[in-house]
Amino acid sequence: MRFLLSIIISLIAMQMYSQQVSQRVMDFGKVKLWNNPSFEVQYTNTSGRTQLFLPIRYSPEVGVRAAQQKLAPGESTTLTLTYYTEDFGRFSKSVAVYVSTQDNPITFELKGNILSFHPDAFTVCPSVEPADQPADRGFIHTIKVVDASTRLPLKDFQIEIVTRSSKESLFSDNSTIQLRSDVPGFYTFNVDKEHYEIQNVDKYVNRSSVETVIALVPEEIVSDESTENFDWDPEDSAEQVIDIEEPNLAQTENDNVPVVEDSLDTNTIEEQVDEEVERSMTTEVADTADYDQNGTLSENKYVFNHIIFLIDVSSSMKKADKLPLLKQSMLQMIEVLRPEDKVSIITYGTTANVQVEAVSGADKAQLTGIIDALVARGQSYGADGVDMAYDLAKANAIVGGNNEIILASDGVFNSRNFKEHKLYTKSMVQHRLYSIRLSTIGFGNASKALNFLETLADRGEGSFLRITSDVDAESALIENLMKHSIR
Repeated sequence: MRFLLSIIISLIAMQMYSQQVSQRVMDFGKVKLWNNPSFEVQYTNTSGRTQLFLPIRYSPEVGVRAAQQKLAPGESTTLTLTYYTEDFGRFSKSVAVYVSTQDNPITFELKGNILSFHPDAFTVCPSVEPADQPADRGFIHTIKVVDASTRLPLKDFQIEIVTRSSKESLFSDNSTIQLRSDVPGFYTFNVDKEHYEIQNVDKYVNRSSVETVIALVPEEIVSDESTENFDWDPEDSAEQVIDIEEPNLAQTENDNVPVVEDSLDTNTIEEQVDEEVERSMTTEVADTADYDQNGTLSENKYVFNHIIFLIDVSSSMKKADKLPLLKQSMLQMIEVLRPEDKVSIITYGTTANVQVEAVSGADKAQLTGIIDALVARGQSYGADGVDMAYDLAKANAIVGGNNEIILASDGVFNSRNFKEHKLYTKSMVQHRLYSIRLSTIGFGNASKALNFLETLADRGEGSFLRITSDVDAESALIENLMKHSIR
């Protein structure tokens, strides 16, 4: 009896504590320089099941990164927790990390005292735009409903918005709904529209997540009218075919070409006609359809892509018409990606870092979480990021596909010994040798920076894009993707 009781207690304990963490509290002490203090902890999956880290960010001041997103039972990885701030004085921050095998998060606490900053901490790229305005406490999140095939906006739909503490049902006669909130959190959006399948979307919404696009799939309409009302006589059809073929047979005999004596029966003729019709329809779809029935890019029309985003996250990019618009455009682009498409993301500010490497287009939750978590801070040292981007492009190249680096910035690199002409040459050589395309996205109005980005895209056989509004964000990246991946 005692033995059975001990086994039960052990099983309960394993269920309650499905992880082993080396440390939960970190006191940085006195931080004298602007160095984004961070610490690493060892995490072990003891749940007995495969475990995933959920892509959630609860505070713009604390970043959490797992060296490995998926852990088998008994497997370990390193968690890196980083504290970002522009404030002086003491700090104490708690951050919750969720895993897929348990409801309760793992809570970490960061403490310290910021005494001073590096003199270059707040140096930003040159800009002629007005200074940043203080942000309101609340934020607005836009919900947009579109047709999955045409990507056109849809209206007159019912939407149910569910949180952990509330449920609200609304009817919209417009294609968008403005969700106002003061607190970030999980939302479930259930959309119901006549002649479309019901769509359920789970989304973590915070100040950085500007928009959620929900694509509705039309219902399949099965009709028997075509077969019931169509009066077809096989004998009549056979007679017509024979009448048409007779002159050709006579002509063939006159040309002394051997004639196949076995005539085609009615069933064979019908099968050939059906094959021709199907072949014709397939060709027509390949020529015209941009998306398949799932709302992703048509495989018949577009080759597979590996897109490497090289993103400037320096302090000057935090304005509403810069990094937030880029994130919005990226989120819309990943919605149309297929499992065979891949996305890599590199950010550069004071340092360059690989955020994610060659993630499948099907893993939209992971990509969304990483994009939502992007925050602008520090300087603009991008030269190292360029080398990283080309290394990732070559290591994960798709043969016969579109391998493209997209550099997004509002300024030139502040890297030491950086020469523009060297990067121009590099972009030309990399495209010539490895077919790696380099496109750029320009933000702001600094003429020197925009000229640099436009010239760089031209040398890299890519496109120069401008994203200055919601309209640009809605179309720019998707249109660029179609342009460079069309068969």
